[in-house]
Amino acid sequence: ILKLQFLYFIGREMKPFSLTDPYYDLDTYMGRVKHFYDVIDPRRLFVSSARIEECKKLMDGYEKGTLEKVDDAKLWAARSTLAAILHPDTNEALNPMFMPCSFIPANIPISAGMLLTAPTMFNAALWQWINQSYNAGFNYANRPIKKDAVDDGSAFTTTMIAYGMATGVSCSVALGLKAWLNKAKLSPAVARACSVAVPYTAVAGAGAFNVAAMRYKEAIDGISIFHPETGEDLGQSQAVARTALMQCAASRVVLPAPVLLVPPFVMPALRAIAPGFAATALGGAVLDLSVLTASLGIGLPFAIALFPQRGTFPVSSLEPELREKAEKAGITEIRFNKGL
Repeated sequence: ILKLQFLYFIGREMKPFSLTDPYYDLDTYMGRVKHFYDVIDPRRLFVSSARIEECKKLMDGYEKGTLEKVDDAKLWAARSTLAAILHPDTNEALNPMFMPCSFIPANIPISAGMLLTAPTMFNAALWQWINQSYNAGFNYANRPIKKDAVDDGSAFTTTMIAYGMATGVSCSVALGLKAWLNKAKLSPAVARACSVAVPYTAVAGAGAFNVAAMRYKEAIDGISIFHPETGEDLGQSQAVARTALMQCAASRVVLPAPVLLVPPFVMPALRAIAPGFAATALGGAVLDLSVLTASLGIGLPFAIALFPQRGTFPVSSLEPELREKAEKAGITEIRFNKGL
């Protein structure tokens, strides 16, 4: 069982292994959802160093053609494990705290702090700060790194500036809305609905702002666009960059919805179903944390998968010089990497 626990693809209808093509169809929404269920699987946190080396040897042997016959399931599992643990540019292991598979375990206490602690100004600011601190670390650890590039500290500086600005936005929104709620004369039902929306509004607003702060230069300089079949780099497009940034910002707005909007309505319903169990300190904590964990584990992949990582863009909407170049190549749409 221990040897097979990371072979995620066993038991599925197997497709021939590929080092480049994804297992799921990432051009479809449900394909992306299934892909992200694999990526964020918390069991990957327990992958041993020996298992990582075993996966590396499998991939290296397959690439060199020196492998004896190996099941496709084992090859897919090895590739999937490495993709979730190693940085794609450096091929080095990520800090476990900032691996995609740690996102759910790390966000359970953060979400609990936002939703379950006393609704004071101090708690609102504290948990927004903790959330943005974790986001900054995650973004920095998973940033694109050019091979053989010299680390001049600019990536860290950009991350810290974005972190400071996003923290300021999230805390300002949370505290401002809290102050307004304290003064507003609202019915209990309306006040409850508004209080539920405060953490979500602060996190969503800061997430969208973080994208703008981290990647504003792309809107000025443009991002690379590619031939959909050959992968040839056709140049830098500002129009495509604006689309990519809007998609990323929209994803950041949707991302916190499953865990910050759903649990506040599900928790009271469960407490009403099992009032005796929920009345105890342990029972109430178990119910609340179960709802948070389920909301993260089930809802998160659906939110992340909103847009494809590699999107398409019509040639007719490109800048004139790029449009002319693409039309000469005989294509009607280009591909681009949306980014995080």
